[in-house]
Amino acid sequence: NDVCEEMQEEELDHHFICSRITDCNECVETFKSNGKDKCRWYELDGDQLCDTGIDMYPYGNGETSCSSEPPLKKDCEDYETCNNCLENGCFMHGRGLGCDEYEIADGPPSYTNPIDDPDKTINDVCEEMQEEELDHHFICSRITD
Repeated sequence: NDVCEEMQEEELDHHFICSRITDCNECVETFKSNGKDKCRWYELDGDQLCDTGIDMYPYGNGETSCSSEPPLKKDCEDYETCNNCLENGCFMHGRGLGCDEYEIADGPPSYTNPIDDPDKTINDVCEEMQEEELDHHFICSRITD
């Protein structure tokens, strides 16, 4: 194999194999036309692409495995439990209003991660919320006088 043949092979691998793949795992498991080398994954400034592994300025030589990235953060409204809500920096609202990214100023109690209180845990805050909810539901809301 001379240099020109290798370059031609890489060019074909780029156009017809690697650059068509958009998933990291699929990319790093796909063999190039030589049957022994695999495509490589590139990430730079939010760009993600699959290519041949030949030095690509400014991307370098690419990765041969996928990083275990944390899952994308959900919207606060998607968290159903108090613990998940507070662990993800959201506000949990009492009276069944659920999780939100904003505190409600004039409404039911809002609960937040006790990050600034070393004596409290998220579990403590969620238990307080449950107690307040039970008090409201079974005691306060039944008082009509």
